[in-house]
Amino acid sequence: MFLVSLKISFRSIVRDRSTAVIAILSLAIGIASFISLGIYALYEIAYDKHHADFDRIYRIVQQEQSAEPFFISRRALTGVILAPLLARDYQELDEYLRIQPLDPTPHLLQSGDNAFYWDNVVLADDNLFNFFAHDIVAGDSFTALVEPRSIAINESIASAYFGRENPIGQILTNDLGTDFRVTLVFKNLPRNTHLDYSAVISRSTLDALDIGSMSERMVLLRALAPAANTYIKLPTGINPEIFRSAVDDLIERYMPRAADGTLVSRYNWYLESLSSIHLNSLTDGSNAKNTRYLVLTYAVVAAFVLLVSNLNYTNLSLSRYSKRTKEIGLRKLLGAGRKQIVGHLFLENSLVLAFAFLLGLSLVPIIQALTPVGSFLADSVSVFDLLSIPSAAVIALGILFAGLISTLYPAFFLTSIKSIDIIQGKFRTAKSSVWMKETVIFVQFAVSTGGVVCAILMLQQTQAIQQSPLGFETQNKVVVRIRGNDNVARIPLLENQLRSHPNIESTAITNRLPFSLNSIGTGSVESNEGERQSLAYHRIYGDSQYIETFGIEILRGRDLSAKGEIPSTNAVVVNEAFVDAMDWQQPIGKILYTPGAYGLSEVVGVARNFNYLGFDSEIEPIAINTLDQQQVVINQGAELPFFYRYLVVSISDNNIDETLEYIRQTYNEFDNANPFLYQFLEEIYNELKSQQNGQAILMSIFAIVSVVIASAGLVAVVAFKIAEKTKELGIRKVLGADIAQLVALQLKEVLLNVSLAAIVGCVLASIVFGAWQEQFSASHRVLTEPWVFLVASGLVIALAVSTTVYQAASASQANPIDSLRYE
Repeated sequence: MFLVSLKISFRSIVRDRSTAVIAILSLAIGIASFISLGIYALYEIAYDKHHADFDRIYRIVQQEQSAEPFFISRRALTGVILAPLLARDYQELDEYLRIQPLDPTPHLLQSGDNAFYWDNVVLADDNLFNFFAHDIVAGDSFTALVEPRSIAINESIASAYFGRENPIGQILTNDLGTDFRVTLVFKNLPRNTHLDYSAVISRSTLDALDIGSMSERMVLLRALAPAANTYIKLPTGINPEIFRSAVDDLIERYMPRAADGTLVSRYNWYLESLSSIHLNSLTDGSNAKNTRYLVLTYAVVAAFVLLVSNLNYTNLSLSRYSKRTKEIGLRKLLGAGRKQIVGHLFLENSLVLAFAFLLGLSLVPIIQALTPVGSFLADSVSVFDLLSIPSAAVIALGILFAGLISTLYPAFFLTSIKSIDIIQGKFRTAKSSVWMKETVIFVQFAVSTGGVVCAILMLQQTQAIQQSPLGFETQNKVVVRIRGNDNVARIPLLENQLRSHPNIESTAITNRLPFSLNSIGTGSVESNEGERQSLAYHRIYGDSQYIETFGIEILRGRDLSAKGEIPSTNAVVVNEAFVDAMDWQQPIGKILYTPGAYGLSEVVGVARNFNYLGFDSEIEPIAINTLDQQQVVINQGAELPFFYRYLVVSISDNNIDETLEYIRQTYNEFDNANPFLYQFLEEIYNELKSQQNGQAILMSIFAIVSVVIASAGLVAVVAFKIAEKTKELGIRKVLGADIAQLVALQLKEVLLNVSLAAIVGCVLASIVFGAWQEQFSASHRVLTEPWVFLVASGLVIALAVSTTVYQAASASQANPIDSLRYE
């Protein structure tokens, strides 16, 4: 019986192949789009959830806050003694882990004649490989980092030095000549984790800190100095509020007090759950904000496309089944029961769904290759990553559910009508059938219009931000890192040699590059009244050619190229945002009280605002200090092999490759111990733009897909409606109606429905776009202009009208004699 039903179903699909093909293709495209975006969304949501007990692991965030002027700064790095300090009095906090990055990267590791540089070398406590989940290739995870000068390496490092040889026990030497014994090899970390290291050095290599021997002031300084990422794992059943109690006790004991005895601390610490770090972190410098909105954007797009394709499929199913009303009526007259007919229609529909799903799976790699989705995924992520037992069960249930939804309404409705009514054609005037189809068309075009509006607005937003002036130059700026305090002291010699080349226009030294500023800090600044006032601002150190090399415009005063009138005072240039924050009437000559060895800084100029922080940030107060004196103070009598500065070389457009080779050769003569590491500043800028462009382009692609799918559904529905009215059209034509009148008759219903859908779609789009825009600062957000809604609505309506006109005109040109004979 099953095989007979299967055979009948297959013949039914072949007989109505034109509608079936449209249904299968539209649904397959929707499924492929949904799976492609779903892979990315699942990949992002799964960050760090492969670690055992991830729900009990927290990262400690250090916060600095000021009330006047108000600012909040959150850092993921904390002091190295913070965790031991908290665990000393609270046993519940004794399972902690510190991971301390070693800057600057990359780091040299050498074995014999093999010497390579590696990014992300860190120091860590000996419980790292049991605190977080790692795939261990060789070695003992419990003892790997116990002994001083032991090192754990990933597979890439092990393969580079030792090939197929056993790495355990081998020696790696860094650029300071320190030997480290390899005690463990772990697989390269997956991309969907916020952890990022290739080699781990035992923290016991450093001298242990004895908290008991420190003064309270030293304890406070070491707890506040940001150095390591600190994690704690709370015991099962312990409320995270225990951490709050421990922090309150620490603040009460160590933080300073005012004359009246009240605490004056600006510092505090909070917990950040491991599962929230990637998408919801509030720490400065985190990409969580952008990633969260990127995932949200793709989820909304996926939902849009899947909704349109499913509605389209349901509508086409209604059309397909409605053409077979006489078949159903005859089967009922011949004794077929309602359950049998419903089961037959469900089986037939499930075959179509299964084929559409398989076709959709085959289209996934194509969609990932042609859209920006693939660029956000690791190379190892594919559609087959979804084919685990749980995901396969979900997919199977999804097909079953889709089959039920798209079959139940037409099947139960058709089988509820009397056989004689079906044979007499009374079904065609059923209001519920017409209402269902019109509703589906309405929703399809509402979603499609909303997608087009969002795509246009997103493109507007990204273009507006990227076309806004940065306030400094990025083109033809070669950034070279100079490492080691001796080399940094000799940079002027390197600059003199580089400037002798005709294609090198200028050079400058700095400690920070654009788009890579660290957390905002606080300092004391002279107010209009001559008093010290606290202000949060970014500090950049640059030499006398810094402002000229970056093309920053000076509005008042001068740049850093001239010496200050007071020899003991550093010159400093501030931006307009700094002046506005202090409400300075006369900024030139004001003093910045820089903490530490840098001393006082005198404002010698005011620069036009320049956007160093990225597209989604407000322009914040920035001070550019003279680098020369600060550099001398740091380098005096200290062995600082990891101390570094950036040399920015501005070159002309002529013979860029030849100029770059000259820079390389000159650098190698200057420093043959460290690699020539360089990057074009424009590459950093373009990398920031690519993610935003990806969102807008992706939205545009899938908005077009949704409109095409909706139009395909409209073609089939209009063709079916016209077929139902074939006799009516023939009679009207015999009575004198021309083609234009017949087309207008068919167009009236479609135009009203699609126009109302466009209005609803515009309203929905404004809501979705408003939420998406929240990722950008208020000063960078574009206003939604009415023409966008009119253009998007016009495009969708025009497509619907052209589709209807073509179908209606073709039917109206038929011979009325043939139309009157139609049945």
